[in-house]
Amino acid sequence: MQCNICGKDQFGPGPTGRMAANDLTPYCRHCGSLECVRIIRRVFQAFPLGFLDRRRALLIDANNALEWRWFRNIDTVSRDSALALGTPLRPVTDKLADLVSLNHTLEFIADDRAALRAPCCRSAAASSCAFPRPPHAPPARILPTPKPAQGPTNLYGRDVLTHFSGILDDMSALTVEKTDPCTECANDSISCSSSAATPRMPCSG
Repeated sequence: MQCNICGKDQFGPGPTGRMAANDLTPYCRHCGSLECVRIIRRVFQAFPLGFLDRRRALLIDANNALEWRWFRNIDTVSRDSALALGTPLRPVTDKLADLVSLNHTLEFIADDRAALRAPCCRSAAASSCAFPRPPHAPPARILPTPKPAQGPTNLYGRDVLTHFSGILDDMSALTVEKTDPCTECANDSISCSSSAATPRMPCSG
C-alpha cells in the first residue's frame, strides 16, 4: 500500500504505539500522516480541478491533509499553542474563512462542543473533520484524567453526530465514509455548512 500523500510505502505504529483497527501500522514514516489525514486528502481530491483556488482556508493544527496550493489563502494556528489558551479557536475568532479544517483537533479539546460554537466555525461556509470509525465502536466519551501523554481527551464512536447534537441543528452536516488507502480502515469525514454563513462554499465530500 502506498501513502496517497507522499507515495511512500513505509509505515510504523502511531502515537503511543497505536495500531490501526485491523492491527496494521497506520503511521507513514515519510510524511507523518495517519488515517484521518489521508482520508481528508481523498475527500478533497474529489473536488474538480480549480474548485478551491478562490477559497480561503483556516487550518487548526495544520497537517498535510490539504495542499496549500489548492487555496487562494490559508491561515493556520497550531493546536499546541492554542490549547494553552483553553480553546484552540479563541485566537482566530476574527478570521473569516470559506473552510475551517478541524481534522485531528476536536478529540484533543476537553469541551469539543464549545469549540464548534466558536465564531470562526459559525461564520465559515464549511467546517471539515474526520472521525475514526473502528468496528463496533462504542459511543463517544470523555476520557478520565490522567490520560496518556499526547493522547486524546475525547474518543468518538458511532454516535458522533448525536454527540454534537444541538450544535449542528442549524447546520447542514454531510457524512462521507472513506477508506484509508494504507490501512483499509474506514473513517467518517464530516463536513458542516452553516446556514448563518454567507454561502461561499458548499459542503465538502
